[in-house]
Amino acid sequence: MPTLMSFVFPPSQEHPEALGRLELFARYGPTDEEGRLRGGIGGHHIHTDNEIRQMIRYMSSEALFAMYKRPRDQAEVLVDGVLPVALEENITKSEIRRLLQTVPRDADSRMTFAVLQDIVAANQQSRLKAVMKDYSLRAKKDGAGAGKVPYQNKQADALLAITRRKKLNIPEENFTQGKRLHAFSQSLALIQDCQTKADQIVLNVAICRPRGDVDDRWDRYCAVRRTGRSGYVQARNQPRAHLGLDGLDKHPGANSLTATMA
Repeated sequence: MPTLMSFVFPPSQEHPEALGRLELFARYGPTDEEGRLRGGIGGHHIHTDNEIRQMIRYMSSEALFAMYKRPRDQAEVLVDGVLPVALEENITKSEIRRLLQTVPRDADSRMTFAVLQDIVAANQQSRLKAVMKDYSLRAKKDGAGAGKVPYQNKQADALLAITRRKKLNIPEENFTQGKRLHAFSQSLALIQDCQTKADQIVLNVAICRPRGDVDDRWDRYCAVRRTGRSGYVQARNQPRAHLGLDGLDKHPGANSLTATMA
């Protein structure tokens, strides 16, 4: 138990990832007598704290993928949402002793490692199932797959206030151009176009319209705000009873052709 505690609660860290370290100990342990997890050829490499942190994240994500029992590309979005919640959970020393109190011990008070592995693995399975259930309940309550997705909040609107000013000096123009690039370039081009068409992107962000009022439920980029769902409207550009201001045929709820294009 002292060796296990020295690994789960290393003296070099004030707030260690104790629960992840416990599950890592059960999967890749045991450690040496000083509580250090070894690897490599002959166990000569001592894993650093950063390596252990990455191992915990990878181990937890793979456990979630196995529990969802779906193709990996379909479960990836779910795992990305559940994983941060699963990594936030922690455990105390008293809870570890209570969890492992049924593990058989020999004459030297050493625990049977195989039994310890089974207990920690079962605890991990039940814990992740509870996290997944709680996540799905919160997602249903919010009305969207990963919670409500706000299109624009008051803080973002305040940060873009300078882009709506009509008169700017040269430093403000450069600052405004950077703001517009960060805000609108992802709506104009893909990542691979940022290097080959950089000059075109710079010119086009200058004519992008503002995102509108914070309280609007419908934005001009074809998304219903705060629901995380698209609302694509297809225009036929043919005469019909419902005509917009430009005389083109479109959905009655869309006022301009630009608003009907994704």
